[in-house]
Amino acid sequence: MTTKTLVISAVSAIALTSFAQAGEGNKSKGAKSEERKAKMLERFDTDGDGVLSDTEKEAAKAARAAKGKKKSKGSNNNKAEETENL
Repeated sequence: MTTKTLVISAVSAIALTSFAQAGEGNKSKGAKSEERKAKMLERFDTDGDGVLSDTEKEAAKAARAAKGKKKSKGSNNNKAEETENL
């Protein structure tokens, strides 16, 4: 084999490996999404039909909003403490 053939083979192998790894990353995101959906159903599907009704969706939305407010209050307190320490 010539040097040119070896270089082309090496570049091709690297490219194929990169594409394979990129595909694995997408599967991982999809799996995480499915896990989140399952957790949401488990937590908020009160009637157990496997689908979130409008009422159950509103409960999930309210829980997310409350969690967001709790996080933002905690981060504001930390900023105030940091300012005092300066």
